[in-house]
Amino acid sequence: MSSSPPLANPAPFVDTLSSLSRESISIDETVGGIKRQAEGLVNSYYNRFQIVSGLKTDTESFNTRWVEVLLRSRDAASAIAGWYRRFSQVFLSLVSDIQTEQDLKDVVTEFKSFLAEDYPSNRFDLDRISGLKEEFKKIEALVPQESNRVIQVLESATGPNWKDVVKRLQDELVSVKDGCQQIERAFIAYASNL
Repeated sequence: MSSSPPLANPAPFVDTLSSLSRESISIDETVGGIKRQAEGLVNSYYNRFQIVSGLKTDTESFNTRWVEVLLRSRDAASAIAGWYRRFSQVFLSLVSDIQTEQDLKDVVTEFKSFLAEDYPSNRFDLDRISGLKEEFKKIEALVPQESNRVIQVLESATGPNWKDVVKRLQDELVSVKDGCQQIERAFIAYASNL
């Protein structure tokens, strides 16, 4: 418990999500502009240069694919935000409720069960935007990483000082919960801004 958990310092992850949001919006605006320009070219020059009709078709096709991918990324961000909320409000709160050694064992069991679940982003096809997918997965991976840390600390809480170990963990988790909430809000903002 010597170094601060990554979730206690969420700024880099929040910044990444903000950047992804700005980039997605910029691409969307640019694609929309290109689509309108292609339509304008076709309307202005089709009578003499029929080849320009392909430009409109190609840009409309790309725009359709782009919007589909953007919507999937929005849905993935919403799912990850919900996962972060659940982790923070349910699982991290379980640690706060530990009163007995049996509670401690039960919480470890709950965390292990949680770790067996699949990442929420795996439900969405984000392969066409692999850079964004990779960033989402890095941020998702913080939850299992913290879960494993909690399990390790709780499993080490044995003997007459087990309550002291749990108390230190509970104190640490205050900043972790705050970090989770900041990341959750950043995912919600990503989804809302699109």
